[in-house]
Amino acid sequence: MAIDRRKFLLGSGAALLATWSRPAAAVPARFDETFFSARADGAAHHHVVAFDGGGDILLDCALPARCHAIAVRPDGAQCVAVARRPGAFAVVIDAVNRAVAQELTSTPGRTFAGHAVFSADGRWLLLTEDDTEREEGFISVRDVDDAYRAVRSFRSHGIGPHELLWSTDTRTIAVANGGILINPESGRAPLNIDSMQPSLALIDAADGSLHRQVQLPAELHQLSIRHLAVLSGRRIAFGTQYQGPLEDDVPLVGILAPDGSVRLLEMPAQFGSRVRQYIGSVAADASGRWLAASAPRGNVVLFWDAEAGAFAGGIDIADGCGVSRTSLAGEFLLTSGAGVVERVHCEGPLRTQKLESAALADGQWDNHVSFRRR
Repeated sequence: MAIDRRKFLLGSGAALLATWSRPAAAVPARFDETFFSARADGAAHHHVVAFDGGGDILLDCALPARCHAIAVRPDGAQCVAVARRPGAFAVVIDAVNRAVAQELTSTPGRTFAGHAVFSADGRWLLLTEDDTEREEGFISVRDVDDAYRAVRSFRSHGIGPHELLWSTDTRTIAVANGGILINPESGRAPLNIDSMQPSLALIDAADGSLHRQVQLPAELHQLSIRHLAVLSGRRIAFGTQYQGPLEDDVPLVGILAPDGSVRLLEMPAQFGSRVRQYIGSVAADASGRWLAASAPRGNVVLFWDAEAGAFAGGIDIADGCGVSRTSLAGEFLLTSGAGVVERVHCEGPLRTQKLESAALADGQWDNHVSFRRR
């Protein structure tokens, strides 16, 4: 992979100074939007929740334990909540009847790694899995029409796969191989920090063949690639979590171009010292121009104009991790562990608008939020 450090998108300088946020004017609620996320209450009960663009709850379904991300079937009839890694369960939710339809278990000898994605026609569900004994990652393929039966699996071409998504077609998937080996019996403690080799793999979902594998320079091998988003121009954004010393100054967000080159985005110093080397989620807006990356440990979400190569600013939000596109270009929806749900508009100075809903504020939103337009 060729990286020209002189072409990094710098986060300093007049062209890239953060713009301060200001409240947005009230806008009509958009009830054709649906957002899916997991949340917990004060008694450690966990739920899958769906709500519309006006803040009304459409679905609230109990889970056996905490989940990480939610995959939504294209027709909206079902969603699948995947356990946090290393997890042994994934729950299929019937969104029409608002009930658990089925519980899936991971492939014997493996654990779920937190994320899943449906095929465009809704026929297949693909989930990332860890095989610690073999020290390999896998993608498990389930037949939705056959009660989510596991029909095959293929290698993720790395260790510790996490998020996966469809690249720029209906055949190629992008997989974030975090590079971290864990022992499910002892928890999430990393076992291979000194030798980890994260990568971003582009894989043919039909036969599991590797189209391209991108690795960061050797000095950045402790940057665990975790989360992905598809930008315009067939580009893929990725967010990382650094496993090295906290005092190191490392870029945490990058963009993979169709030719295999990578641009690592730097942020202004005032944000770099806050984010604590941890990006929790990334998302592209409806146009694919704007990029958002949440830093929940720093209580901030960061934004870039990915086409112009300019840092657009940051929004303070306590324990804010979930970030998603909405139906509008230049807009994102954010969720936080403090119960905040708000929209951010990126055109001009960043503008925010909280969804004033008591039902949404009643709980702690988890890592991710997924969008579907009805």
